Amino acid sequence: MRQHLIQFEQALPQEKRRRTFETLSAWASRIQLDASLRSYLETRYDKVEITPQREEAFKQQLDAYLLRLEKEPPL
Repeated sequence: MRQHLIQFEQALPQEKRRRTFETLSAWASRIQLDASLRSYLETRYDKVEITPQREEAFKQQLDAYLLRLEKEPPL
């Protein structure tokens, strides 16, 4: 899960990447990321095992955001 999030952030344009002072939720709000971060937070901080289906759903949400971003006209 963490690796998916790292790769996602690296794929973003510089202005949408997480700033060093931002919390994960503040960053997601700023870039209007509609992916559910609950699975990530559960595995990262609560050490909860999640199902492969939840992990795949998280990855698909991140990928969908990147696809929408590619389709947006430049500012």
